[in-house]
Amino acid sequence: MTLRTKIFLLSAGLILGPLASAYFLLRGQLIRAGEQQAEINLTATSNAIERLTSEQSRRMSVEAGLAARIPEVVRGLQLGADLTKARERAAEIVGRDAEVLALFDRLGKAMTGGGELSRAVLQEASGAEPLASAYNGRATTGLWLIEGHLYKVAAEPVRTGVSRMQIGTLLLGKRIRAAMADRLSEPQHSEAMILADGSIIGSSLTAIQTNHLRSLYPEITSGQLQRLELDREIFLVRKETVSVDYGGTQCDHLLLESLATTHTLSRQLGTTFSSLGGITLLVALTLAWTGSRHLTSPLVDSAARMAEMARTGKLELPETPPAEPEIAAFHDTFRRLLHSIKESQREQERSYIEAVGALVIAIDARDNDTTGHSFRVARYAERLGRELGIEGEQLRALEWGALLHDIGKIAVPDAVLRKAGPLTAEEWHIMHQHPAWGVEMLADVSFLRPALEIIQHHQERWDGMGYPASLAGEDIPLGARLFAVIDAYDAITSDRPYRRAESHEHALSELQRVAGTQLDPRIVEAFVRLPKEELEKIQELRRASLDLSSSDG
Repeated sequence: MTLRTKIFLLSAGLILGPLASAYFLLRGQLIRAGEQQAEINLTATSNAIERLTSEQSRRMSVEAGLAARIPEVVRGLQLGADLTKARERAAEIVGRDAEVLALFDRLGKAMTGGGELSRAVLQEASGAEPLASAYNGRATTGLWLIEGHLYKVAAEPVRTGVSRMQIGTLLLGKRIRAAMADRLSEPQHSEAMILADGSIIGSSLTAIQTNHLRSLYPEITSGQLQRLELDREIFLVRKETVSVDYGGTQCDHLLLESLATTHTLSRQLGTTFSSLGGITLLVALTLAWTGSRHLTSPLVDSAARMAEMARTGKLELPETPPAEPEIAAFHDTFRRLLHSIKESQREQERSYIEAVGALVIAIDARDNDTTGHSFRVARYAERLGRELGIEGEQLRALEWGALLHDIGKIAVPDAVLRKAGPLTAEEWHIMHQHPAWGVEMLADVSFLRPALEIIQHHQERWDGMGYPASLAGEDIPLGARLFAVIDAYDAITSDRPYRRAESHEHALSELQRVAGTQLDPRIVEAFVRLPKEELEKIQELRRASLDLSSSDG
């Protein structure tokens, strides 16, 4: 029996109901559904704004950090020399869209500045919060209202390469333009208006609606949903105060979702019920309503399952198909589509793994013939992680972090990486950047983000004498502490150009000797428990496939 036949038979058997009850029931559900969807859209838009601003802050922080470490900038501030060349080199990193780029000495005196608003910045800089934080050694990012325009700014301490003593400050600023609101006016987002200290920075509304909303702005309470009528159109409005930031700037986002469609539909529904009336219409509408509910329920259930798939990323449908042939056919088609998507995802991951394998081999080959090192430590990490009870996504992140721990060395010049003799202080400074460079290279690869903390902190020591952050004890992420043990073991048991490999027993003795200073004692104890035969099989690896334990997970 088809779905259409079921609807007809059900409609024929319905009991007549009052027209008014049906109207108010439909109208109430329609309005509630419209408002609920409007709230969902506002939340999605708020999340989109947060992602945009967070990404801009992260990118500017990275740019300012890289610019502050340029040798010309460090030497220029350290020696009090002409900083023109230093600023030019810094400008190459931060890009042409930086309207503000200035350098200050350790006392806060402006040494050089550039960009269309640098003079205004330098005049206001001495009492501003961003530089005050940076003068105290804390890199900061935030908002700053300068001459009626809103800027995202980043202040970064400039330090010497060896002693890490602060010798000055670098200030970077980029203007937040009205285009940000335009990007949020796409179909999947609500309308938005951005203000700073009451001045409109950008708006996706019409000019009349923008002016009207500006006049109502002081009456809108932050964090609450309110109804407003703008140019004869009803909106659901939420005000979000983003920050009270540099120079006392208050930045607000007004997010609006139109309820015009919902109200129009409710008025049309009332007109229809009022004009047609009668017992025949009552029966027809009652049957149609019941039939539509029966028709849409399976579709709504399917839509809910799809929404859950989109939220969790688990592409699965129930194995038992719906009874209706039409919905069952839809489920069957969708199931085949999911199967195709999964196959495509697996193929993409296999391609990525093959590319990573070639890259890891190249890294090991550059680093003084440490052939197979990255593959071995990935295997050691997997085995030691299981010994410590690590599993699932955390184990997968551990393996990937171990495999790619030295990817940042791609950016280290051969003259430094392959140097036979001792490194100079400046060369050590360059070498110490490779964890941060590795994190930057992989930051946009979503499934590798859990592994980034291992790449960032794999050179830290239990006693705090490592780099880049000089973390100590359990402040060091667990994955990085685990990696330090297996990295030391592989270094001792592998041949190097300057010495032969040591035995398994000698390596364990050395690990126990430095436990509590260089290494986490608890992890060393767990490593010592691993069977010698398993570790020796891993030692024989010089090149291996990347069939990581969770690659299909």
